Amino acid sequence: MNIQSVPRQRILAGPVKVVYQPGIIRGLCKHPYYKHSGGCPNFGKRVDCPPKADLFRDCYEEEAYILAIKFDFERYLELRRQDHPDWTERALRNPRHWQNHLRCEISTFYETAKELLPELVVITNPEAMGVNLTETCALLGLTLEWPPVRSVFQINLLAMPKD
Repeated sequence: MNIQSVPRQRILAGPVKVVYQPGIIRGLCKHPYYKHSGGCPNFGKRVDCPPKADLFRDCYEEEAYILAIKFDFERYLELRRQDHPDWTERALRNPRHWQNHLRCEISTFYETAKELLPELVVITNPEAMGVNLTETCALLGLTLEWPPVRSVFQINLLAMPKD
C-alpha cells in the first residue's frame, strides 16, 4: 500500500481562542492504555511533556491558528486490510504505521504557512501545554473523533509568543 494514495486535506484555520484546560488535558497523559498501565512513558521525562512542558497561557497569546492534516483513516484501514487480511484491528490502527507520515507532512505544510503568518511560532505538542484540541477545533467546525473512525488529524498550533 502506498500511504501517499490515502486522501488527506491540509487545513489552516483561525484565529481561535484556544480552550485551555491544563488540569484535565495534561492529566490524560497519566491515564492507562494498552501495555502502559501508568499512562504515557514520556510523562515526567521529556521536556516537551507534562509536567515539564511550559503552560500555553504562560508563553503565548490566547488566540492561535490550527494547522492540521486531516487523514482519511477509513480509507487507510480499507487499504491496510487488503494488504494484511490476517492483522488484528489493533494492529491495523496502530499509529506507528501512519503517524510519522503525517508528522512529516505537517512539517512541510508549516513551511508554507509560516510565509503567510511569519510572526507566529509552531507548537507541535499543544496538549502538553494544557490545550484542549478537541474543543478548540470544534470552535472552528472541525470534529475530532474519539476513537477515530472516519478521519484522524495531525494538529499543530501557530501562536504569538508573549513579550
